Amino acid sequence: MIQSILNLGLAKKLRLLSAAAGKNSSKENQSQWYESAIQEAKAEYRAGNFENQPYIQLFYHVLSLINHEKEENHYQRILTLIKNEGQNIEKTELKNVFALLINFFTKQERYGVAGSLRKAFDTYQEMYRQNLVFGNGVFSERVVRIIVTIGARLREIQWTEAFLEEAYFKLPESNKDNIVNSGKALILFIQKRYSEAKVQLSKMAFMSPLYRFYHDLLLMRICYETSDFETFDQIRTAFKRHLSRKAQIAAELKNVAINFATAIHLLIEFQLNPSAQDIQALREKIQSLKPITHSEWLEEKISELEHGKQ
Repeated sequence: MIQSILNLGLAKKLRLLSAAAGKNSSKENQSQWYESAIQEAKAEYRAGNFENQPYIQLFYHVLSLINHEKEENHYQRILTLIKNEGQNIEKTELKNVFALLINFFTKQERYGVAGSLRKAFDTYQEMYRQNLVFGNGVFSERVVRIIVTIGARLREIQWTEAFLEEAYFKLPESNKDNIVNSGKALILFIQKRYSEAKVQLSKMAFMSPLYRFYHDLLLMRICYETSDFETFDQIRTAFKRHLSRKAQIAAELKNVAINFATAIHLLIEFQLNPSAQDIQALREKIQSLKPITHSEWLEEKISELEHGKQ
């Protein structure tokens, strides 16, 4: 396989190695042939002059970023290239670049790398500016849902609400109501309007396992915030059963959800019996649950227990 990659032109070589790096982002797990292929491609790039070939520059920096090379700020170089040269790069290839970046930052965020969520959001915003968000079918639905989720988590409420309003008129009819109701519920939740968020969630129709997945994740958080622990236990039990039956949901996503539900359960246990537990032990238990989602919210809840809810 290494020989087949090395025999390709540099542009394709960098793109394929970037995709492979995205699937296996831990340097410790890289095989010797893969590492040698990366070094060969980078040496070829550095020996050449690609000033007028933004496509090659772009994938060089994508590969370097995903491969955790830190000799320069590769992410900023990628954004600058896209802003300045995006019109000279095929839309399909720009989508490939954005997909690699978002996949990388999403994985980084799940494993607690600071700043990853903001970079994922900045990447999506640039994707929006490049007119690459709205298209046909599942891709655009998924992208819109993720942008709204990240925007709400970062409390970019005004931008996210405006984006959601535009999305409603551009999404396919089949699932637009689910996406918009889910997004509005999340924004209401961030604004601490829990009853309204719950009503908004009740308008969703479970047309696929993923809609049920995101519905239940948010509903569990609402239960925690409103101290409805009995309902939380019921949802958590049903949620785990749902995950075990649905092969359509990726294994890593299932692990993320199970760890998140476990973290909320640990928060509730502490609330019900705080004198029997140590807050630092609680923090360490929750921080050990990886991969996970909404880590910033979990830390906020731990701090509230530590200092007394304001």
